[in-house]
Amino acid sequence: MKKAMIGLLVCLFALVLGTTALAYNYDFTLDNDSSLGTDDQMLPATSYHFVLSVDGTSIKNISNYFRISDKDYNSGKSFIDSIGLSSNYVYLKTAGNYTVDSDDPEDIDVDVELTATKDYASLGIDKGDTFDLSISYDYGNDLVTIDPDTDADNASTYDGNDESSIFYADGERGYALFDCGDVDALLYFSKNEKVFVSADTETITAVSSKVTSGTATYCRFVGTPTINNTATLRVDNMYNYVYSYSAGSLKQLSSKVSGDYRTWTVSGKLGTYIATTKPLSGTAAAASSSASASASSSASAVTKPQSSAAAAVKPVTPASSKPSAAVSSSSSSAAESSESSESSSEEVISSSEAAESSAAEVMEESSSEAEESDKSGRSLLWIIIPALGAAIVIGVLIAIVASNGKRRD
Repeated sequence: MKKAMIGLLVCLFALVLGTTALAYNYDFTLDNDSSLGTDDQMLPATSYHFVLSVDGTSIKNISNYFRISDKDYNSGKSFIDSIGLSSNYVYLKTAGNYTVDSDDPEDIDVDVELTATKDYASLGIDKGDTFDLSISYDYGNDLVTIDPDTDADNASTYDGNDESSIFYADGERGYALFDCGDVDALLYFSKNEKVFVSADTETITAVSSKVTSGTATYCRFVGTPTINNTATLRVDNMYNYVYSYSAGSLKQLSSKVSGDYRTWTVSGKLGTYIATTKPLSGTAAAASSSASASASSSASAVTKPQSSAAAAVKPVTPASSKPSAAVSSSSSSAAESSESSESSSEEVISSSEAAESSAAEVMEESSSEAEESDKSGRSLLWIIIPALGAAIVIGVLIAIVASNGKRRD
């Protein structure tokens, strides 16, 4: 009889404890899929945020509850800069510059294991539980062999808007022209240089709000690709102002009129550019009098274009090339002078959007912490109530056993 009662107690205790264990299903999804390319491929120098959801609830403060315990790179390791945990995401950041050795390079495919560092009671996750996650995407790395020309005026044109590709000067040196909507970029390629080009001409909302009059055109080179030499960019000379845009800030660039185009030079990396017929609101140019702006524009408009005879280019030393009628190529000293002038004339316009985003994120974190605290409280009730019930049942059964024992005595 005693053995039977003990067995019954064990079964009841196991049943009560079983009511506190929660089964879960989990999903792992990309949160910022708008950062993918036109063919849903990952692009260079971009951070991708993945959300881990359990039973339909996304895990907040994931870095407080998990650690990355293992990473298994199946392919594309050289394209990945880092993988880690932020406040609410698992992130993967792609490399900003890379090379490939074939026409069919690898894509990104990596398996990530997360291990819980503490209990996540509201979702039934125990310390030590593991989650196996897979990140597998095509990568914008089609290798396109170009035919550069030593004469800037005769450079072949490639459509930067067509697809995400690595353009490769196979043993040749010379110029190639890339189309980015209304903007053209003349690049000089060193021997065997590879440059990733993916152009985006979509309107930038944070900037368009500053276009209070006139016309604006946009050009973004995805991933800020690295270039070995100085590049010359151009836009129709109907545009009077040129800006670069990075990390929420605008910089007005020094530019000049050359024939039918307004041109400016860039070194190191290609970025995001906006050309406007009128100055953007909130800039120093906009604050100046319209008469001064008009005079400056007129003075630029009458600048004489360089003669085509001055377009001779030394293929081995592109930095010393003279500017051509269509697109000028700066010499080393001219580039330094231009950069110095650009530095003195550039105006940094602070972006309030970044501050607003930061404030919103803080509010979201506070809200999620309060929600998590509330869930944890409810979870404790679900544990305590069954445990109390078990204790009462066990107490009653023990009393019955003791009573039966006395009667027999």
